[in-house]
Amino acid sequence: MTNFQRLCVIALCSTSLGVGVFRFSYTALMPLTIDQHWWDLHFATSLASSNLIGYLIGAIIAIFAIKEHMIRPVLILSALFGSISLIACGIIALPEFWYLSWRIISGLVGGLLMVLGPSFALKQVLPEQKNLLGLIAFSGIGFGVLLTTTLLPQVGHFSVAVAWYALGGLSIVLTLILAYMLKTLPQTHASDQPNLQVNPAALTDQQRLLALLVIAAYFMSAIAYIPHSLYWVDFLVHRLELPQSFANLQWMVYGSGSLIGALTAFFSVKRWGGMGALWRLYLIYSLAIFIPAYFSNPYLLTLSSFFSGVMNPATVSLSSILLADIVTAQRHRQAWGAAVMAFAIAQLIGGLGMGYLLVHHVEYQQLFAMGGSAMAIGVGLSLWMVYAKKQPQKASSMAL
Repeated sequence: MTNFQRLCVIALCSTSLGVGVFRFSYTALMPLTIDQHWWDLHFATSLASSNLIGYLIGAIIAIFAIKEHMIRPVLILSALFGSISLIACGIIALPEFWYLSWRIISGLVGGLLMVLGPSFALKQVLPEQKNLLGLIAFSGIGFGVLLTTTLLPQVGHFSVAVAWYALGGLSIVLTLILAYMLKTLPQTHASDQPNLQVNPAALTDQQRLLALLVIAAYFMSAIAYIPHSLYWVDFLVHRLELPQSFANLQWMVYGSGSLIGALTAFFSVKRWGGMGALWRLYLIYSLAIFIPAYFSNPYLLTLSSFFSGVMNPATVSLSSILLADIVTAQRHRQAWGAAVMAFAIAQLIGGLGMGYLLVHHVEYQQLFAMGGSAMAIGVGLSLWMVYAKKQPQKASSMAL
């Protein structure tokens, strides 16, 4: 196996665990925890929000506290503690603080994996390999979602505890693969890294503006995807009163879409360029989120599941690649870390806000309308990006 292949697997496992398993698996579990009387809607929503708090903390730690030589052990420990957190949540009838703490830990390690994994890999590949790496790395989100959506319907009917344990077992397998790939990957020195610039040139004002617009649009996408990522299954089962089997199928459709999301971004970039692709993908994302706000037809709901699934990893992958193009791979961890932190802040604000509204009897359909509107703002920001790119560049001594 080549080093490039190892780096692809490392990034793939990092995103699969960080978001696909530690984050998204709870969406499919949430209605089961309510139906099997593990906890009520209020506490189930609180657990979702606690994971978002942890994700923000993890992103901040990844940016400001993790040195280059610490990345390998941090990735392994993050995957391990995330796996333990899933198993810990399967122990029934413990104080609420126990579950809240472990969901925070799950979010924290997810943030670490999401920032450090792709950046670690991207920094060690040739410039011409970064788009392919991004394709594979962020396919991990869909890979993780698809694994959990395939697994949970099979085991969830036994009990919620069995579902948590199954997720923990799956995570341990991915953790072992990640650890093996990191162990067999040769240690690299700074001078050996192909993307290294000893003194990278200062960013221009245009580069700074473009990077900020990418991050701002990514911020809006974090708010937009909350209704699907947190409440989709619960909405279908408890609001539209559709069968659990149909809801599970929809989550599998979402996962199937997620699996090809990064591939969609890859070919969209080839067709329209990075910035041209971004606003088009955000526009489709916005329409997909709006669908359940106004329609309950099963076929339209399936379209919403699929395209929301596709666009989540597609826009994540594309945002990461765009930042690498704008600020260079050497600055990528800082810029991508800032994007993930902005995403986490938006998730936290949006998650707490929507959770509060839901508990206070706001309809799910209104939440989807809010999400679609937030994504529409993201479309506007990405169009501004296209306009800003066409303006003459001015040098600046300011660093990102």
